[in-house]
Amino acid sequence: MGLFGSKKEDNIDLSFINKYIEEIKQYNLYLNEDEKEKLNSNNLVERLKTALDFMTREFGYWEKFKENYPVAFFAVTPDRKFIEWNKVFEQITGWNGYELKNINSAAQVLWPTNPS
Repeated sequence: MGLFGSKKEDNIDLSFINKYIEEIKQYNLYLNEDEKEKLNSNNLVERLKTALDFMTREFGYWEKFKENYPVAFFAVTPDRKFIEWNKVFEQITGWNGYELKNINSAAQVLWPTNPS
C-alpha cells in the first residue's frame, strides 16, 4: 500500500522529503531534544510533521523580528528585487509593501532619478 493508500503510489520517489528533513537537522542549535529525536525516527509522517512544525515556528520568529526591529532594513535578490523589508523601511521610503514587491529594481527606490 502506498503513502496515500494506493498501490500505484508504491514507486513514488520520496527522497526529496528526506533531503528536506536532513536540511532541517542542520539547524541543530534551534531544535529541542524531542524534535531531534522525532527527526531521526523511522516514521516518515512524524519526521515530516516535526520538520514542518519547526519551519512554521522559525518563520513566525522571523516575522516577529521584522515587525519589531526598530531600524529600517531590506534584502534584495541578486537581480535587485526586494524580497524582505520591514515597516520602518516602508515609512522611510514612502513605498508600501505592495509597491516594493512589484518594483523591478531596488535602485528605483534607493537611488531615485529625482531625489527630493
